[in-house]
Amino acid sequence: MRETENNTVVVKKFGGTSLSNIECLKRAAQLVMDAKLRGESPLVVVSAMEGVTNQLVQWAESCCLQSVDGVAKGELDTVVTSGEQVTAGLMSLALQNLGCMASSFLGWQLPILTDDIQGDADITSINVPPLQQYMSIGGVPIIAGFQGVTKLGRISSLGRGGSDTTAVALSAFLKARLCQIFTDVDGVYNADPACVQSAQKFDRISYDDMTIFSQHGAKVLHDKALKWAKRYKVPIQVLSTFYPENPGTFVCESVTGQAKGVAHKGVLCWTVPGLSRIKSDHLLHVLQNQLISVWGWQWNGTVTTFFTEMSAKNMVKQYVFPTFSILPHTMFTVIGVPFENVPEENRKNLQSMGVEYIFRSINSVSYVVQEQETLQVLNALYKMVQEG
Repeated sequence: MRETENNTVVVKKFGGTSLSNIECLKRAAQLVMDAKLRGESPLVVVSAMEGVTNQLVQWAESCCLQSVDGVAKGELDTVVTSGEQVTAGLMSLALQNLGCMASSFLGWQLPILTDDIQGDADITSINVPPLQQYMSIGGVPIIAGFQGVTKLGRISSLGRGGSDTTAVALSAFLKARLCQIFTDVDGVYNADPACVQSAQKFDRISYDDMTIFSQHGAKVLHDKALKWAKRYKVPIQVLSTFYPENPGTFVCESVTGQAKGVAHKGVLCWTVPGLSRIKSDHLLHVLQNQLISVWGWQWNGTVTTFFTEMSAKNMVKQYVFPTFSILPHTMFTVIGVPFENVPEENRKNLQSMGVEYIFRSINSVSYVVQEQETLQVLNALYKMVQEG
């Protein structure tokens, strides 16, 4: 798909934090206009404006007696993808006001075809000739991210962060020179810069390392988008909408050495009493078949304990009802420092800070604590990474 690269096409994706209000949207439009004047052929992908998708989900939940994770998923997709439609139209209007020829394109119009997994669909193909034709006459296409259409004509959503996937997939199909992801931070950091003052920015990071950071809580890039990027070798630049002169971070096929850092995210700790070993194993099998990510599965003879994403709450409830308890936790993942390299003194210090569970994988170690302990543990782990 990328045998010959188009050296003028640059895909620019603007997320919700870059589009928090009309003034921010106008700033993003000016960045696109400036790029066009420099000789680029920009194609823009937009998310919903900040907070809009959450509001749409709340409205849908208030209208639905059943869980929106159940039979109503198809209608939920119809609701939540409307936020991107609004933003695409507004961005087109803002560019036209700057004297730029621009037009919005929705997922069903091109179309962006997906499979039929409502709420978390995968792109199967994109019809790009209408976009190429529009750009050939000087136009700037504005694509509503996060959305597509099934072969049966139903609107589908790509899951949270799906606009990243839209942007990278379009870059692959168009053989774009670069895919730029504009956000509210000026690149990818080795820890959350809002929590760790000394966090350092990566100039370059590999697809594989970025995927690990993404899966464990870094919100800069969606891991589905990274699968597309790695498969089709799409070069990505993460940069700030508000400080676009900074080069940000380039995400590419390979770099020298493995990235080290700490990522974190909220998880739910589930405790389900009264299950036999067979029933406990069956529950795990059922959750995995529903594509629910599960960590730290434990059965102690009478009680089953496990962790899931926050977003899986309603789905999991269907399978553990009526007897269970849920407690929010934070999972910190140290990337690039093997567990064997962690000094015994550091392990004891972490336990004294409330670390309850430790999960190991080949390239990372995850530490789970109750929510209120987060900042102290994060900074201790970051110090450990720096020393390691």
